[in-house]
Amino acid sequence: QLLAAAPPPKQLLAAAPPPKQLLAAAPPPKQLLAAAPPPKQFLAAAPPPKPSLALAPPKPQALKGKFAVLSVEGDEQSDADDEEESAAADDEGTSEKTGPSKRTQKKNAYRARKRERERGGLGVADAAQTAAASAAVVTVATAKPTASIAEQRGCDDPNLVCADPEAHEETADECSGSFALLSYDALIIVIEKLHSEADVRSLACTCSHLRSACSDGLLWRVLFHRHFPASQLAAASLSDWRHAYMLEHSSNAELLRCYHSKATLGALDEKRGGLEVFGIPLTFTVNPRTHEVDCIYSTLDTLSYSAFREDGVRTSVWGEAFTHFLPLYLTRDHFKAARPILHQTIAALCANAPRWRFAQGRFVPEMALDVLPKLLCTLVVLLVDRGVAASDVFINGFTQIYRLLLALAHEHPALRAQVTKRVQEFIGKESKRGKASEPSLGDLVPLLAICNSLRWSDLAWPLLEEMMDRSVLWACRHHPELATPHTLGVDELVQRCWEARRVSNRLLMFSVGFLSRLSKVSPAQLDDFNGNPTPWLRHSMRQHIAKVMAADSWPEFYALINVPLPSKAYIHAWFIRAVGRSEQKGYHKKGMDFSRVQRSGVSAILRRGESVTASPTMKAVRFEEVWRWAGEGTLYLDASALAYSFDGKPLAYVDYDNQRSATGLVSGGVHTAYGEGGRGVALRHSGDQIDAEKREGTHRVDIDLRALSDQVGAIYLTLSAWDTARLSDIIRPEVRCFDPADRSGVPLARYELDGRPTGEQTAVVMAKIWRTAPGHTWKVTAIGELGLGRAGNYTPIHNIIAQTMR
Repeated sequence: QLLAAAPPPKQLLAAAPPPKQLLAAAPPPKQLLAAAPPPKQFLAAAPPPKPSLALAPPKPQALKGKFAVLSVEGDEQSDADDEEESAAADDEGTSEKTGPSKRTQKKNAYRARKRERERGGLGVADAAQTAAASAAVVTVATAKPTASIAEQRGCDDPNLVCADPEAHEETADECSGSFALLSYDALIIVIEKLHSEADVRSLACTCSHLRSACSDGLLWRVLFHRHFPASQLAAASLSDWRHAYMLEHSSNAELLRCYHSKATLGALDEKRGGLEVFGIPLTFTVNPRTHEVDCIYSTLDTLSYSAFREDGVRTSVWGEAFTHFLPLYLTRDHFKAARPILHQTIAALCANAPRWRFAQGRFVPEMALDVLPKLLCTLVVLLVDRGVAASDVFINGFTQIYRLLLALAHEHPALRAQVTKRVQEFIGKESKRGKASEPSLGDLVPLLAICNSLRWSDLAWPLLEEMMDRSVLWACRHHPELATPHTLGVDELVQRCWEARRVSNRLLMFSVGFLSRLSKVSPAQLDDFNGNPTPWLRHSMRQHIAKVMAADSWPEFYALINVPLPSKAYIHAWFIRAVGRSEQKGYHKKGMDFSRVQRSGVSAILRRGESVTASPTMKAVRFEEVWRWAGEGTLYLDASALAYSFDGKPLAYVDYDNQRSATGLVSGGVHTAYGEGGRGVALRHSGDQIDAEKREGTHRVDIDLRALSDQVGAIYLTLSAWDTARLSDIIRPEVRCFDPADRSGVPLARYELDGRPTGEQTAVVMAKIWRTAPGHTWKVTAIGELGLGRAGNYTPIHNIIAQTMR
């Protein structure tokens, strides 16, 4: 009856358009999202599609009934506002300089009007408000408002922090409409009746007064116990109940549980005498020519440091091997405890890099720029190229790594200055855009998050220009006719160029979209969820990833990176220029055979079960199997190549003792001799190649694909310990696959067994090279199956291979 007796105040009916967070698209942040205009002369006649990077957070569930947001139509509104202000001024009177302050007068006037409403009467201002409201047409707001509450009050912050504190204090209660008639305690009781936290958050978006009430700790304690009666979380103070609710709502406690020890955040490591440190497992590969880390990968499973160090855990939840442990940020106290371990891990990953040898194993802050961006880039490539599922585990882990990068940049301010200088030089100097300065463009984009005073629009066009130059090599590999772009029509060239750049374009779309959304979430908000994304960020990223994977044209690409769409004629001319620039920079050579380019992507690393396709024109392949040992003496690991038929029957083998087979077949139970039939040797084994000083051994197996019999369907590469040794005595066994005709020395593929628990096993099937039928293209697949057997005793090894065929 009390709510019904008083007419609804003007603010509920007229003055408050829906806030930005609900109905209006938020303007892109200035630092990252400003669109970069292409050269005007090449723009398409049609206006570019509307960029999707300015998406506002998803709308909270709208309230119904008397809580519905209303708007008022009619030109009389502005006049009514003026009349109300004039009447209120007359009612309050003119203040003297020696009297109460202007702020106090406003407070007193507002309290007087509130008491008048409580007695059932109307003040002068209320009468003007009612007259204005009756003269207008009232409708439920369904369209985008022309101005938000924040804009009307001079607020730039989407959180509605008013620029004028006095005006804000005066209007805070008034904007809450009928809710202003309730006492604070009564208001909390009413809000407690809402069914979901989404309704509470929606109500909090209406005005500052209700936002303050909706943040009350008592309210969130009631909601917490109502929705999570079995939860084991408890707030340290009344003000922490909202945080506890959000953690439980996002299942954050379960996400931060070690999959081995089941320890949770806040647990103690008794042996270390401090907080338990949580992180993720890492595996990496090193380029054999440059000795730089070229790929870092993580399964993103949550692991405790005590499980890694004390229990020796070296396999993920799914049995994938790893070698290192990367601590995460999570909280300030956790980061303080994890800092020494983090420095140790980063220094270990960079230990063999030539430019970090001066550090002699010590941590240098700039090393983080070589590690974390590579990890982020690898995760995105696995998502957009190899189809790794865009699960919550992926989004959570990706955000955690970004939070760690932000924390390191905050702890070491010199990192921000160095990154800013690096990006500025890339933008302003042509000489700083080449592969000598920036070997991987995918590692550059994530660094934009820690740049000072740089926007995405500053980097967009220089980056797109360099990406187009580098894409020529891979585009011509897929479509050799692109090497002479003048012979192709505009539509044909534009389409083929898109097909060749699909993966790299997806990588850029994902990175820019994530940065744009991350810029709307402060580090403090991430810390509320222990480094995991907020519910809005997680939901928004799911939607963005779906758009990225569905994008299949240039218009969709430019819309998702917030850059205006150039015309087809411009893209055609752009690629023609890129062919010449690529040749000038040495990315390709004129007249080269593009079919000899073996593989696209950021690394040749393979995981178990993954494959890489060889070039159809490849004539031979070389496998190098490398092993290492510790201590005195020499440990031998035997590499063998076993040929199989298409129906899975063993045919021939080569090893340290039997080093040649002419065609890969068995003749009369004896392997064919070298050069039989006047043909080349199909399989050739190098024998033991030992470097005692480095404690490293190498075997090479050369396969002449032209000399192989048509009956050979697959060749399996195995490693086995010699004599009484076991695989556990061997350090980092690996296999590398090369095209002997490729003089660059870059492997076609590589696979490491590092970190896998081998126990008493003596043999491992590392990989296979196979084809589906005679004359078909060969593929290389990583296997990594453990078992028994040794060179000369192949029956157990044949059993391992038979299991992999099932």
